[in-house]
Amino acid sequence: MFKSAALCALAVLPLAQAHGAPSYYTGEAFSPQDGRLLYRESHWTRRVGGSVEKIALFRCPDGRAFARRILNESAGASAPDFAFEDARDGYREGLRSRAGQRIVYSRPPRESERSAAIQVPQGAVADAGFDARIGELWPQLAAGKTVPVPFLIPSRLAFYRFRAEPEAPRPGARAELRVRLRMDAWYAFAAPEIELVYDAASRRLKSFSGLSTIRDDAGGYRKVVVRFPPDAAAPDMDAQAAATAPLTQRCGA
Repeated sequence: MFKSAALCALAVLPLAQAHGAPSYYTGEAFSPQDGRLLYRESHWTRRVGGSVEKIALFRCPDGRAFARRILNESAGASAPDFAFEDARDGYREGLRSRAGQRIVYSRPPRESERSAAIQVPQGAVADAGFDARIGELWPQLAAGKTVPVPFLIPSRLAFYRFRAEPEAPRPGARAELRVRLRMDAWYAFAAPEIELVYDAASRRLKSFSGLSTIRDDAGGYRKVVVRFPPDAAAPDMDAQAAATAPLTQRCGA
């Protein structure tokens, strides 16, 4: 049970770029078993007032959007406010600022919302804020050092200890930074690893491998490989339209 909850939160890490993020980019999620396309991701970055807002739409293979995440960095780039919703089953989770407090919340399908005021530890990460933290930790990771990272698990209404472990460079491979994310606890053996691959020169996220927060039709978390091409076609809508686009409740016929 805890394994799914933890990895559900981590699965949103590849949804933003760690350094020099473009205003629009895309990703494609594939099944590692048969290579089948499972869903696509479209991402916009814009300024709202004095803060950065990031919008992500998750799309069925036929292009219809079924889930969305809106992230605002006014509370900080590493632990931003965010709201995620999946229209297929009504799942919601996020972190919000209210009256000087940070409130974490989660609403599983067919259940009431659970929430709690929470203290954000130094250097902590919430959702795709890990990208900003990777940028801050890049010198240590590039030097081969393992770094602890408190990570928010919305379904548990708490931060948990993780660690980012850089892999040794692969002989003959292009200049890349490969980082594995592991829980820093005795029960870490129960949580499958997540691997992020960055281009060393541009610090652009190239791929993600691990359990996805985008569940299958039976509501289970599945392993995916998400690839982020360096060039994206022109967006089919602007950021405002993406933030308000209707979400379908079902993929497929």
